[in-house]
Amino acid sequence: MRKSIYNLIIKSILGEESQRDNQILSKWKRDESNSSLYDDIVNPKNIRKGLESLDYFQQNSRQKEFDKYISHRSFLTYFRYAAAFIIPIGLGLIFYFVINIRTEEAIVVENKYEPVQSDIKIIDNKGTVYSLSQKDSLIRTKNTEILLKNNQLLFKNIKNNQCNQHDCHTIITPKGKIYSFYLPDSSKVWLNAETSFSYPTSFTGKSRIVNLEEGEAYFEIKKDKTKAFIVKFNKQRKVKVLGTHFNIKSYSDCETDNVTLVEGRVEVSDSFGKLRIKPNQQLSWKSNEMIVRKINANQFIQWRDKKLVFRDVSLESIMIELQRYYDVKVFYLNQDVKKLRFSMNINQRDSFVRIVEMFESTDKIKFDLKEKTVIVSKK
Repeated sequence: MRKSIYNLIIKSILGEESQRDNQILSKWKRDESNSSLYDDIVNPKNIRKGLESLDYFQQNSRQKEFDKYISHRSFLTYFRYAAAFIIPIGLGLIFYFVINIRTEEAIVVENKYEPVQSDIKIIDNKGTVYSLSQKDSLIRTKNTEILLKNNQLLFKNIKNNQCNQHDCHTIITPKGKIYSFYLPDSSKVWLNAETSFSYPTSFTGKSRIVNLEEGEAYFEIKKDKTKAFIVKFNKQRKVKVLGTHFNIKSYSDCETDNVTLVEGRVEVSDSFGKLRIKPNQQLSWKSNEMIVRKINANQFIQWRDKKLVFRDVSLESIMIELQRYYDVKVFYLNQDVKKLRFSMNINQRDSFVRIVEMFESTDKIKFDLKEKTVIVSKK
């Protein structure tokens, strides 16, 4: 590890990093192996094991003091206080232990809860189902070649075959996977896990109409003043735009649908009326009434980068989201535990076991993991 990155991680743990430091560290963490290494370094379980391995920690009677201090503190305070113990003996030594304590047993336990490795499904207008595996693969429909490469779908019309206005594709994404692709007009779409989305293979009419049948999608729409872009979802609801960036979330297991605008303007309508929203606004429904609120739009589109951002969200809502990515079923020993609210950032590259550790470090709840079943209760 380069010394400069080593120092930035120390600053990050201590909460002393500058905006420039954050930018450099974020760029370094874009590499998946670097991101995984960083997560291991700041994992409280690993820090604790590293400390236990040090004579300084035991001989100086620091263990009880450390446990007492972090028992009622936040997750972030845990890291900073741990660093305060470590500094007198050198953070480099603790990094050595952290990086080298990935035992085979721990890996086996964590892998039990990894996302299901299912295929993405593509259905043509005749109902023929095509499956693409997680690895690079190519399929051919009547008029189109479809290549799956690095979680991006690439569509190519086959020569001498013309697509007509009735040809369409329905894409069904599996649990735990996010995909992106380009529509025939060069607009880009990202599909979240467990999403069903259909669209024509060519836009030949006066408008560009697609359907979000279930799930979540982010759109970067190619501007075309002559053809409005329309997304239909949840029966009578639709979003109409000319060119803009926005997100629609419409899962049947969520309390409400919502439309989040990143840039541009959109018009949202249903059978009761219509409203226009501006950037950093989110529209949702309550008893068929459209409600608009001001938000930080970036928070709601982090899923494209395999990150989940929660701010004052109920445990039940968070668990619903996590079950889209991890092969688990969640049950609650106490019904009121569902209402507990949390704020946290979750990296979907983390194992479910690590996420459980984050929750349990709040000292509010505990998890009992049995095979693929998760039982949650109050502490």
